[in-house]
Amino acid sequence: MADEKSDRIVPPLHPSRRFLAEHRRNVWAIDVDIGVKPEDLLSLSYWSHFSYELKQGDRIEASAEDGSWFAEFLVRDSGTNWAKVAMLRKHDLGAFSPEKQGVLLPGHSVSYGGTHVLWRVIRDVDKKVLRDKLKTEGDAYGWLATYAKQVAA
Repeated sequence: MADEKSDRIVPPLHPSRRFLAEHRRNVWAIDVDIGVKPEDLLSLSYWSHFSYELKQGDRIEASAEDGSWFAEFLVRDSGTNWAKVAMLRKHDLGAFSPEKQGVLLPGHSVSYGGTHVLWRVIRDVDKKVLRDKLKTEGDAYGWLATYAKQVAA
């Protein structure tokens, strides 16, 4: 069939050239340390501890641990201790930091520390983390309430 804009003939897609995407490539999800920018992931050496699992055509969905950005990458090539990726898209989401001052115990606060630290209780005067890895904000306030009772006793 001729293209309307040229005389080129493009044959229809042959059934042997279609595949389920999950049979052809992997889709990886990674949590990126706070402070690392999406452009930093373009460095060949960034992938050195993971490159042996990557193959051409894989996709990588990368999220900043603090929720400030999301980016998608395409693996172009990889080898021992290196991988070449292309950034397909990037979205700046702004920092996710739902912090509240602890009303249960003055001088203490509850904050979200990212996808690995999760919710934590901090002593404000010296910024010491008293407890972290609490799954919800409610869990953090519950821990702080119990702590407040122990300190008062």
